[in-house]
Order: sequence, then C-alpha cells, then structure tokens
Amino acid sequence: MWPPFVVSVLSVEMTEWMPLQDLEARLAQVGPIGLHLRGMFHGRLGIPFVTLFGRQPDITEVEGLGDVQVWAGVVDDVPFLVTGQMRGELTGFEISFPTRVVDHRIDISLLDCVAAIAPEFRGLRYTHVEGLPFVGDGYAVIRDGQPDPVFRSSERADAEAVLRFLVDKRRYSVEKCRPAPVQWMVTGPRVGSTISVLQLAENREEAIAMQLRWSAENGVDFAVHEGQLQG
Repeated sequence: MWPPFVVSVLSVEMTEWMPLQDLEARLAQVGPIGLHLRGMFHGRLGIPFVTLFGRQPDITEVEGLGDVQVWAGVVDDVPFLVTGQMRGELTGFEISFPTRVVDHRIDISLLDCVAAIAPEFRGLRYTHVEGLPFVGDGYAVIRDGQPDPVFRSSERADAEAVLRFLVDKRRYSVEKCRPAPVQWMVTGPRVGSTISVLQLAENREEAIAMQLRWSAENGVDFAVHEGQLQG
C-alpha cells in the first residue's frame, strides 16, 4: 500500500488514464524529490495498443529510440507508463512502475497491476520481468529453449509468483541460478516502501560520481549499494 500522503495525490479506483504531462505533475508532488518510474515488465504483443487500450497515445522522444508511443495512468493507486514502439507486426513495449521493494527485492505484487492494465499481458510471445540485483544463488524463471531468464530473484517465492502470472505455464519452469556479476546501484530517498529513484551504474566509480552529483543537485542524500540494496 502507498503511504497515506502518497495515496492522497495518486488515489483512484482501479485504472485512470491521463495525459503524460498530468501524470508527471502528480509524480513531482511525491516526497522530497518526486517519484521516478522504472521499467519492470517488458514484452512484445501482436495487437496494436490503440486497439488494446481504446485510446490514442502521447508521442515522446526517447534517446536512442526516437519517437515512441506512451500511455500514462494510475492503476489501483499505482502510477504507470506503457511505452511502445511498432516493430513489424509486433509492438515492443515496457511498463514502468515506482520502485516498490520488499527487503532488497522488487515487490512482485506489481504484476497484479500489469494484469489490471490489460489481461493480455499474461500471455505474450516474449516476456521479461525486471527484478533487482542480488548477491549469491537465487531462482530464475526459464522459458523452454531460451538462454536468458524471464526473471531472477533471491527468493523462490518471487519466481513462483512470476510463473503463476504467466498463462502458458507449460513453457516455463523455476530453476536455481548461480550468482550474477556484482552490480552497483544509486538510490534516492524512500517514500514508505518505495524508492524515489534507482539507477544502475557500470562500476563503483560511476556510482559514487552519480551519488555526489545527484545529492548536490537535489539537496538530499543519495546512497550507493554494492551487489544488492542495503538497509
């Protein structure tokens, strides 16, 4: 659940669609530095999103991609962005949410929001669920014949939750996975169980430089994390 002062800004019943600039204005009101959304759910779908959502998108420019379609809204009190781009007959897309965490892990219940936006997202040709880095062995959701996991977590329960989300469960399995290379993260202040902003860095030096720059620019303390979220 969102903290009460966040819900007062974002609270709606189920899904409310809105222009991108309206959502950005709401997010800017949250916490000391606003709330930044992060890509969590990725996929490709053979249905035009204008047909799926029944509404026209905003068009915005993304560095490296050019113009992309964006649908913005709030679903069950959680703000989201759907960013899509047509690639032949398929639409490649990303759904971004606040970085809501449980311990050092992404809150996997955000998948309920994905299903609420469109149940079709549970049965895609390609899916990737972006978790957070962790240290040590873990569990992965693997699709038959695919080398890259759909999802990784330190907790088996998270992987099993992703498996339950997927409609065609026969194509997927939960397997143990070995440690991944250590990753560095920079985070802003927390708003309840939500991190206002989280960014991966290439190495320690980049992470520290990012931390110092963002702390100075925003007037609040940012933190550096090695391997997984601390504290």
